[in-house]
Amino acid sequence: MGEFFNGWRRKIGVVSLEMACAFMSAWIRTYFATDHIGISPTGTDIQIRSMDCRIVFEMWSTTNRSPWEIQFKTSSRPRKMTDLFLGEVLFHWEWMGFAKGECSTMFVRLWTVPYWSIVIPLTLLSAYLLLIKPPIPKPNPVACVNYG
Repeated sequence: MGEFFNGWRRKIGVVSLEMACAFMSAWIRTYFATDHIGISPTGTDIQIRSMDCRIVFEMWSTTNRSPWEIQFKTSSRPRKMTDLFLGEVLFHWEWMGFAKGECSTMFVRLWTVPYWSIVIPLTLLSAYLLLIKPPIPKPNPVACVNYG
């Protein structure tokens, strides 16, 4: 079994498969909960949410937080994009779960990335790296010369 992990292809394949499984479990978790991490570097509030089968990046200017404050929150009930903001979310463009928009009343800019767009490429990459046979090294003709 140890010879299976010789070479960089198999090792990277296993790492990409583990990453795909981690993102898949986060994707499934969005059906039952909403997770949120926030960081406030000087004057800007940046939030990353895992909800509604996607990752939502939010950014807005703020003055009421101390610099570099970090927040972690989890809600035990799933939430939709319409539950986040007081105003209407206006999307400039939206395509297959990807979106860029802003909230009309809170001056929030947001971007969304669906989980499938991360899980599927990582799974395909790991399948390619794990299932493709490594090339067979060609024998060195100089080393095979019989000096007899």
